[in-house]
Amino acid sequence: MFDDYKGFIDIDKVLKDEYNYTFNGDLKELYSMPFIEIEGEGVDALCWIKYKNDSYLFKSLKDFEYNVWGELLSEEFAKRLNIPCASYRAAQFGNKKGVLSRQMLKSDETLILGSEIFQDFFNQKTRDGDLEKILKEKFDLYEIPKEIRNYDSFRQSNSVFKRLNNLEQVWDILATRKDISEEELTTLVNSYTKMFLFDIFTLQADRHTNNWGVVKTETGKYKASPLFDNSASFGLGYPFMERRVANFKNEFMNARFSRDYQGIDNAIYKASPSFTLSSDNIKADKKDTSIEIFRDFIRKTGSSSLMYVRPLFSTINSENLEKIIKEVSLRNGLEMNDNLESYIYNVFDYHHNKLATIMDKEYQGGSSKNDTEKSARRI
Repeated sequence: MFDDYKGFIDIDKVLKDEYNYTFNGDLKELYSMPFIEIEGEGVDALCWIKYKNDSYLFKSLKDFEYNVWGELLSEEFAKRLNIPCASYRAAQFGNKKGVLSRQMLKSDETLILGSEIFQDFFNQKTRDGDLEKILKEKFDLYEIPKEIRNYDSFRQSNSVFKRLNNLEQVWDILATRKDISEEELTTLVNSYTKMFLFDIFTLQADRHTNNWGVVKTETGKYKASPLFDNSASFGLGYPFMERRVANFKNEFMNARFSRDYQGIDNAIYKASPSFTLSSDNIKADKKDTSIEIFRDFIRKTGSSSLMYVRPLFSTINSENLEKIIKEVSLRNGLEMNDNLESYIYNVFDYHHNKLATIMDKEYQGGSSKNDTEKSARRI
């Protein structure tokens, strides 16, 4: 990606070199240029830029010096696990710093976001006149909130979609689609299981309904979209990251000294995953933490969980984290400051020790019972 430009990419220089264009801050003029394919969607996405038969999205990042690492580190870990992921380079455009990402779709592919999948489901069931029936037969088990039972599918409710944003319900909803084959459904569920666990291991807390999707080809084939928008990983993505990083070390060390492990948990697990395992992880609008959800996954899937979690434990570890930070720093012309590096390592080590402890406990004396535990869905 942008192979002719090494290190940190100055997009102003690229446009000057490639198109003899100088950006003066006027977005209206920029969007009229032939090398701008389309203006960006959302608050932070500025525009799509054409470069050598490819298109690249520039997206600015708040607290760039901190949150850029969530995207870059996640991409590298995903590569090592053979999990499709959008590619990123650190870049600056005008006075904005962020990431430049190559178009992850082929010319014959369309991305259908999670929110659109849910909307399509309610739209279709409303047209068929059997929304109430399908909710009762398929989704009573998941404690669907009352507003869905009286749902007007043409008035999207994000609060409803948040309750659906979990592996078991996505599985059930995709299974109702006649245009998705059983083989494709199996592949999709397998991909979303890997995404779900990847987010658990990397502490990604922002996999909301517009941060995952299904890719459809012109021939009507379906597959899971690559991972994208991973800036809220590794304990990053919070407001005022500079303050959080600066204060974390003392808070963490004091809590460990006083053996206030609940205090450490509260500091590290400030945000719960947006994409969960099931509605069991959402009670009274309070979501379980990554640790609680991981334990739930192990108990519901039993020994079959090993095929998913073993590669994660062997790949997402401190040794590889150190290597990846060095590789990413060199490739992007960035240097992680000492306080941030200490913060990421402390958060990472503590979280992965917790995950390993859960595995030890669940597979020493309790695994045979857990294997037979009844679940709404066997992953």
